[in-house]
Amino acid sequence: MTATPGTTIVSGGSSGIGKAVVEGLQDRGRSAALLDLRMPPEDLLASDHVLFAHCDIADPVAVHGAIAQVRSQVARIDGLAACAGIGGAAARQSIGISQWDRVKAIVSVNLLGSYWLLEACATAMAEGGGSIVLVGSVLSRKGMAGMSAYSAAKGGIEGLTRSAAVELADRGIRVNCVLPGPILTPMSRTGFEADGLSVEQWTERMAESVPLNRVGVPQDVASTVLFLLDGASSYMTGASLMVDGGANVG
Repeated sequence: MTATPGTTIVSGGSSGIGKAVVEGLQDRGRSAALLDLRMPPEDLLASDHVLFAHCDIADPVAVHGAIAQVRSQVARIDGLAACAGIGGAAARQSIGISQWDRVKAIVSVNLLGSYWLLEACATAMAEGGGSIVLVGSVLSRKGMAGMSAYSAAKGGIEGLTRSAAVELADRGIRVNCVLPGPILTPMSRTGFEADGLSVEQWTERMAESVPLNRVGVPQDVASTVLFLLDGASSYMTGASLMVDGGANVG
């Protein structure tokens, strides 16, 4: 990779929303560093402005190691898009102590993983400032049976966003989050396929509750993430932006 100023860390950058963010950064001539457990598609790594670091974001030691690896290869880190998470069928469970291992995994990845990334990247940005964007969910605002742990973890993302925005403001670091609604991603697909639904059935069902009459695609969320990473949002911090086609207007 050719080291260029202004590299953005993108967790979960190998697929879904994270991949769309990386592609958007490429379109803007920006450098990106993907953190993921899975290798990204070869076309993403073909660019001189994209690198990859294997990382389990639930492990704070692994996160710090990955950020240090990236930091040694780029001029500076000035952005974080924390897109990695687990959901779909993997996030579903009824409330009960028997589900404790699954609850811990959901919280460890979706909430603590974002915390470790924020902490490590804020340290890396200490001298030059930057922008951090966390990915929450509309399920932090709207209840759904079987999604208690997931909703709690994503609700924690909003609280983390607000407090970190205040704490990091004097370092020139902005912190915001996006709250996706029904988005067709590999993660959501595992959920509705576990329910025996096809893509067509799921999109039709979800679109019925969306004023814009369609489900979202990863690029819909990525465009909002890119706006929050960019200087165009320089007077925004601590904000949570819904990207749900109006599904939660009422």
